[in-house]
Amino acid sequence: MTVKERKKYRKERYWKNPEKYRAESRMYKRANPDIVKVARAREKANRKANPEKYREMDKKYNLRQREHRRAAYKENPEKYLAVSRIWAKKHPDFFREWNLKRSYGITLKDYQKILRKQKGLCAICKRPPTGTRKLVNGIVKTQILEVDHDHETNEIRGLLCMPCNRDLVGANTLATAIAVVRYLKKKKVIIK
Repeated sequence: MTVKERKKYRKERYWKNPEKYRAESRMYKRANPDIVKVARAREKANRKANPEKYREMDKKYNLRQREHRRAAYKENPEKYLAVSRIWAKKHPDFFREWNLKRSYGITLKDYQKILRKQKGLCAICKRPPTGTRKLVNGIVKTQILEVDHDHETNEIRGLLCMPCNRDLVGANTLATAIAVVRYLKKKKVIIK
């Protein structure tokens, strides 16, 4: 049996009954921890010696996995949405942390520090956020204060409720417009 044939056979065997294959793998690893440890050390050394080769292999693997997940999702989207909801409930701050880091370059701790500094109130109207919103994965969340930042310099100015954040672009009442102007005149940057 050639290497390609062996790989093909293993792949077919795995997808016929993945749970059985995983269970066998776990049992082997528990029974032979020394062999597994040596194999992992060899793999680590190989990765260090040939980073380009492994980077390319990882790319191909990730593409195959992505295609497999997309096909599985198309077959049964309800199952994957349910799993997504369960995971989101177990890790409520993950997406918030990821979005804050990606969009504004701050962590959830930085956000909470700003929130404490503003005493949990909007920087313009001085009221706590109200209402709820439905997320894409179906979870209903209470409103939070949104991060307001200068779009030119990306410096964070403060946290605003959703109506004030919208009104920052076009204030619809005189009182709001005055509060927005006062807020913008401060030019007190909280985090750079």
